[in-house]
Amino acid sequence: MNAEPTVQHLNYETEQMVAAATEACDATQEYARAANGNRGHVIPGATAYDLLGNTKALLWYLGEVIDYLPQGLQASLRDDRIRVYDRDPYTGADRDPATQVALATDHLRQLRQLVGEAAAVAEAAQTALNSQGWNATAALEDA
Repeated sequence: MNAEPTVQHLNYETEQMVAAATEACDATQEYARAANGNRGHVIPGATAYDLLGNTKALLWYLGEVIDYLPQGLQASLRDDRIRVYDRDPYTGADRDPATQVALATDHLRQLRQLVGEAAAVAEAAQTALNSQGWNATAALEDA
């Protein structure tokens, strides 16, 4: 029995990753619409605290994906089930896949740093709001 995953298994895993990424993107778009499209244009500190906590978590999880991408790309170059090729999108000329993976890896390192910094800033903003709450004013309670 062959213990190595098949190409079909690789295709299945690829489809699962792409579907999860698409779902995350769609959910993030809905999150943005809900936060940006509220009718009163008011976001109390306690609500912002929760939104920032979720934003921070999204950034951490995104960082996990970014951390793994270089390793996964390198593994794809060594995987015996597939032959990776690369072509210039403008000329169609062949390019070295390893060179392109190295270039992508450099960009991913920078992206990971920026996402980490963004998560830290989201946490700082959340901490600044950690004791806020709100009460309805008397005029609104009577309405």
